[in-house]
Order: sequence, then C-alpha cells, then structure tokens
Amino acid sequence: MMISPQEMSGDCSLALLQQLLIFAMILSFITIIVLLLLVHKVLRVRMPRIHTPLTLLYSFKWPSWARPPAAAWCSLLTMPPEPPGWIPVLGHLPLMGGLSYRSLAQVAKRHELSLITLWLGSVPTVVASTSQTAKLVLGNHDMAFASRPPSAMGTYLGFGNRSIATSPPSEYWRRMQKLCIRHLLSAQAIESFRDVRRISVQQILNFLSENRGHAVQLRDKLLDATLDVASTMIVSEPISELYPKAAQFIVHMLNLAGSSDVGHFVPWLAPFDFGSKRRELKRVGHCWSSMLQCFIDRRRQSAGLSSTSCSGQSQDLLAALICAEDLTDDMRNAIIADMLLGASETIVSTVEWAMAELLQHPDIMVILKDELGRIVGLGRLLAEDDLPQLKFLSAVVKETMRLHPVSPFLIPHESSEACEINGYSIPPKTRLFVNVWAIGRDEGIWESPHVFRPSRFL
Repeated sequence: MMISPQEMSGDCSLALLQQLLIFAMILSFITIIVLLLLVHKVLRVRMPRIHTPLTLLYSFKWPSWARPPAAAWCSLLTMPPEPPGWIPVLGHLPLMGGLSYRSLAQVAKRHELSLITLWLGSVPTVVASTSQTAKLVLGNHDMAFASRPPSAMGTYLGFGNRSIATSPPSEYWRRMQKLCIRHLLSAQAIESFRDVRRISVQQILNFLSENRGHAVQLRDKLLDATLDVASTMIVSEPISELYPKAAQFIVHMLNLAGSSDVGHFVPWLAPFDFGSKRRELKRVGHCWSSMLQCFIDRRRQSAGLSSTSCSGQSQDLLAALICAEDLTDDMRNAIIADMLLGASETIVSTVEWAMAELLQHPDIMVILKDELGRIVGLGRLLAEDDLPQLKFLSAVVKETMRLHPVSPFLIPHESSEACEINGYSIPPKTRLFVNVWAIGRDEGIWESPHVFRPSRFL
C-alpha cells in the first residue's frame, strides 16, 4: 500500500501533536507536584534558605489583581501595613517558617510598626509586637477577639473544639472556667494538694542525689513529676501509674499539634495531607481520647458515680465533671486534657530555662544561694510558706519567663466582628498573633533586654 507524502505529513503532524499534548500533560503534572512540595517545604524553612524559583517569586512585587478576593476586599480598608514579600498562593507564609517570632519581631522593629498585617495563604492576620498594642487589642477589644481560629489541636486533640483553650466564648466556656478555678486554683484547692507537691519535689531531689556526679535528663524527670501532680489534682491518681510512658506520648502529641496544616490557610490544598500529619493527628487523638476515657470509666466503676448520684461532698475535678449531667464524655475529656497539657509544658520549660540561665551566670547563682541560706537555712527543705519571703527567687522566675516565654506567641485569636485599632480597620475573621517574645525584648521597655538580669524585678 502506497502512502502519499501528504498523508505521511498529516500523520507526522498528528503524532507530533499527540506527543506535544502528552509532554504538556506530564509537564503540568510535574509542575503541580513541585508546587505542592514547595508549599510543604516553605512552611518549614525560613525564606533566606529558599533558592532561585521561590526567591524570584518572593522578591517580585505582585499587582493587586493577583491577590485572593479576600485580600482585594481588605485592600479597600485601612488595615495595618504589610511587610514586603507577599507571593501568590502562600502570601506571607514563608515568614512563618523557622523562628517566625524572631523574623516578625525584626520586621516590626525595622519598620517601627507595633501592628502589622500578614496574609497567611488567603487568611488575613495581624501581629501585635508591643505591650501597648497587646493591651489595647486584648483589653479594649477582648470580646471582638475572644474566638479561636480553626486548628489541628482544636479539631483532633481538643475533642472538636470543646476544650477551654479552643472553644468559642459561650455559657459552656464560662461554666467550665469557673469549675476548673474552683477545683484546681482556689485557695482551698491549692492548700489541699500541698502534700502532693511536696512529695513530688522530694522524689526529684532523691533522683538528683542518687545521680550525683552524672549527667541527668532533668526535663524528662520534671515532666513526669509535673504530669503526676497535675493528674493527682484532677483525677486523684498519678497518670504514670496507669500509663508509664504518658510523658513521651504527650510530648509527641504537642509536637504534632504545633505543626501547621496548610489546608487552614490555602483552602484548595485542604484535601492534601502533607507528610501524613493529619492522619497521625487523628491516630494520636484517638489514643489520647482512650487514655482519658479510662479515668472516667474507672471512677464510675469504683465510686458508682453518675450524673444523678452526686452529693454535695468534697469532689475532685473529675467527679464534678461526671456529676454534671448535661456534659458528654467528649466534653469531660476535653477539660481534663486542657488542664493536663496546660500544666505540663509551662512548668517544665520555665524550670529548665531558669537552671540553664543560672548555670550561665554563676554570680546570680551565688546571690540566690545566699537568699536561700538566709531564709530557709541548711537544716530543712524549702517550704511553700517560704516563697513570699524569697524575693530574688521570684525575680529569677520572672526574668526567665520574660526572656524565654513558654510559647513565643499567645494562642491565636480570631475576630468575630469588625473593629478599629489605632486607626486601622480590622475585618471579621482576622487572626491575631501576640508576639510575647518580642514584647519581652522590647528596648523601649527593658534596659539591656537581651541580658539575664533578675534585679530588674526587685
């Protein structure tokens, strides 16, 4: 069969077109994959470490029409100034990689801004970096910013945003706060658990004495002790007796909860589970729920408690939660989780940093030892009644928390209504970050803010 040159040319053109289409599809697919990987990477790496393609995107000044609809709408308002570096899809997310609290503090200081606007994907966000602005936002506009934005911790570890830390303001939220204060933070409750704290401190001292002359992991021991004290105050039994590896599990859980979920910032990327973090959070959240539910079930079986069999006698927090007939077990678990997680990392981080600073400043250690020798002496252990007289010890703790806050940012807030701050318009659904780290190192407030100097609090 003979094929004419015209037919051959047509077939070649068709084959070439098919190859070009296939190549274009493959190239498009590769481009999408690269973009997704880039998004995943940029959330974890600071901007200066990102090279050629993204650097060009980052340095280019994009026109207003390239921004998301929310950004275009907000541009009609007088929002706080934005730092340079907005890029399509990601917005200012690259600034949030690595030590973001340092990066944002430098941006605020460089441009002399106490309030700046960031676009985290398509989500408008304002960052307060001075104490005056933080007081204004959380004091004068506390109700406008009382809500919390959606987060992985609230969804998977807060039992569907039922915890005090993640639930929106409501009658339930206020009631749970009062319940926790009455059973854990009232003067009567604090006094009733004095022996629990004393025994825990004695156990740590015994551990250090047994390992004298050897390196020890103080953080692990402190975390175990803190969790046991907290769980004894909440459910009347140490968590380590039921779950010996509870401390390691909680550390893993908090590390997962602290990681960003890009779907919260870029909605069209929500179906993608980068690094399988969401799946791991679901698994860990299920294990966490089972652990806490075990405390409730054991108490019901041992004490015969139910929502209708409670008397007015003294109760711990767990008994009070079980006796509240309108609460579900998920709500009870959420409150128990709140108290356990809130007590653990705060104390451990502060003590660890205080010890590190004292070792780096032996002159301050000498002053502290002298105060302890005068007030407490060498013949007995420090008691809680001694604390009001230990002024320098209190100053050491305050200075530690100034330089090394447990969390560089407060838990994010979200505006539920429009408001005006310092002449700037803040629309609804705007997230608020308070940079505690920047406030603690503000040169306008603190003299030599980067120096560990407890005497500033005397």
